[in-house]
Amino acid sequence: LLFVVVVVVKSCAGISMVMFVLLCKGEYNGFWGPWLPDIPPSPPAPPSPPPLGGFFIRYKRDPSLCVTVALGEKDEGEDADDGAIGGEVSGQAYLGQCDEYSKWDIDTEHNSTLFNVALAKEKKEKSYLRQNVDCFIRTDVVTMVNENNIGATFQASTGTINVPYCGNMCATPTTTWGNLQNITLVLNTCTAPSARAFFVTAE
Repeated sequence: LLFVVVVVVKSCAGISMVMFVLLCKGEYNGFWGPWLPDIPPSPPAPPSPPPLGGFFIRYKRDPSLCVTVALGEKDEGEDADDGAIGGEVSGQAYLGQCDEYSKWDIDTEHNSTLFNVALAKEKKEKSYLRQNVDCFIRTDVVTMVNENNIGATFQASTGTINVPYCGNMCATPTTTWGNLQNITLVLNTCTAPSARAFFVTAE
């Protein structure tokens, strides 16, 4: 150890302390003097795990807007049908405030389909984002509890909400340029530029 220190000091003599540290640290594989602490530096902290409780699907043109659900009358009040078995619609999907009804999660047991976190807690069943019965262009996109667990999936690489049951169809905002009011989601082809409208954030 003493020999190494002497060699380091001798070879780096005549330069400033800053240059001494920078030069000798690289030249001698990290050793640059006996003043180093005996305890090695702590390793960097591991990355945080993904947050629990779902994620937001935000609109690229206006990230303050999220895919959310307009609840129907049957879902409000004491007489709401909590079961919604057999394909009863829970609500129309649209772009709105990023709140508790804008949180979505992935059902890994059923083809990674998207379901609404808040509705799943309320109904005790998963309410999937999907087409409303038909697979035609401009068919409404809704949330629905269904026995076949049919639902849409999010494709991060394209920024699209795909509806595999309807082939090459995606959930697409109905808005026109300059109008960001009452933007409902309807089916359109996934190749349409307006379909590539979304990105996901934890908050």
